[in-house]
Amino acid sequence: MFYRRIFSITINIIIIFTILLSFRFTKNEFPEQERSRFTGYLTWHGKLSHFDQESYDASLWFWIVINGLSAVYAFVWASKRNLPKKVITYIYQENGSRTTSHFLNVIIAYYITFTFVSGFALFLFDNGKMFSTFAAFHNAFELAMILLFFQGGKITLKYFYATVGGYIFLVNLLDITLPWPINGLWFKAQGLCLDFALCIVFTRTYKATQEYVEGLTSAQLPLVNDEDHPFEEDSSISPLIIQHPQQLLLLIFSSAIHIVGNAFAALFPSDGWG
Repeated sequence: MFYRRIFSITINIIIIFTILLSFRFTKNEFPEQERSRFTGYLTWHGKLSHFDQESYDASLWFWIVINGLSAVYAFVWASKRNLPKKVITYIYQENGSRTTSHFLNVIIAYYITFTFVSGFALFLFDNGKMFSTFAAFHNAFELAMILLFFQGGKITLKYFYATVGGYIFLVNLLDITLPWPINGLWFKAQGLCLDFALCIVFTRTYKATQEYVEGLTSAQLPLVNDEDHPFEEDSSISPLIIQHPQQLLLLIFSSAIHIVGNAFAALFPSDGWG
């Protein structure tokens, strides 16, 4: 099953790559690349019209700061081992077994961290080859999350790290060697593919978990009070609204917002390909 998925992904990549190569045989005229204001490197966009640099920088730095703070919190949360049972999320399998979301929490923490790094790289280098070197790691952790769900929440595949590392190498290789604008289109296309795939995986996980837990009693579910960790002991981490598996909706919501942002930037590239 896993190798069939890998084959399917490979075929899709080949199709995308073929479409990008078709631009070589068209007579479309692409804008001349602008240079980064700090480094002078060529970017993946032409001259920008009706562009407010100050507003763009303000929104970008807001994004950077929020992601930086979120990364710190994510690592603090992921490093906790003795969490109350009521706040532990489980990934359920078709056979009824379950795995805690510890590995997923760690990968999400790294994902947020490299989102922070990518934001800083975007500010410093603008949108281009140098930026994509850092942003590829952001995308790589999306791939890692997808692979983790396919493995039931644990890293059991011996080629897990090789697959993620190979992805990073391939993306950067094509970004560096392909000519403009194919390299920018390639980077945006493969990134959007991962964004959509991750949102689909989150949605399927939520639906599967929802169907599985329908027959369970409240005592068998996380996010409920238990005798070992009563509500009064630590009300700061006691969920008052979210019931399992509704917390998974946060992943679907955030991934959907991510898709909207990336798609908007691709369709209306007033600030480049970012």
